[in-house]
Amino acid sequence: MPPRRNAYINPCQTNPHSIIDLKAAEKRADELVSEKCSACQEAVNGSRIRAPQDEAEVLSHVPRISVGFHMRLRRNIVVSGKTFMELKTFHQPFAGGAFHRGDTFNARSGRFAAPTDGIYQFSLNLHIRAKKKSRRSNLKKRDTINTQVCIDSLCQNFASLKHYTGLESNSKVFTVSFTGFLELKVGQYASVYVDNASNLNAVVQSGSDFTGLLIGS
Repeated sequence: MPPRRNAYINPCQTNPHSIIDLKAAEKRADELVSEKCSACQEAVNGSRIRAPQDEAEVLSHVPRISVGFHMRLRRNIVVSGKTFMELKTFHQPFAGGAFHRGDTFNARSGRFAAPTDGIYQFSLNLHIRAKKKSRRSNLKKRDTINTQVCIDSLCQNFASLKHYTGLESNSKVFTVSFTGFLELKVGQYASVYVDNASNLNAVVQSGSDFTGLLIGS
């Protein structure tokens, strides 16, 4: 009795239209990729994406920042012990490099009002001097200065950017620096708050920076 052989069925032979259907599907897939993402199509074809050739072409690809500000505190502000205070009275630096686009920052109130819904980046550099009330004042571990960027002055209701600084391990003069992102709705405002949880007076010095940018919708 001859040995039994395994049967092999060629699906293309059983269905002569399968090859045509497969080619049509591949063609349609290429068309969709080309429509949705031309760069993807170039990558699939093995071609390189052309780099910008001159400065003008490079600049044409750089998005313009339409909303943003760089402000500095105009004068020293004393935040007494056990006090929660909003920082006010800013000004735009006269030195080159400072900017204020969109006219959305109120320098007197220290509040930035969002002109549109979006994601905003905020940066803060506060120069703080801790001032003892008397020589007998001793620093404790719980003596901290907490800095926040809050939405609509509702630091507990909305997300906020926070930075905690312990006074026990710091020198008399130090800088609080941090950057973060917040989502604002049109009309909402962001401002800086200092929570002095110590018994010392904290002096936020003039020249401290507050910066913000609209980075996307």
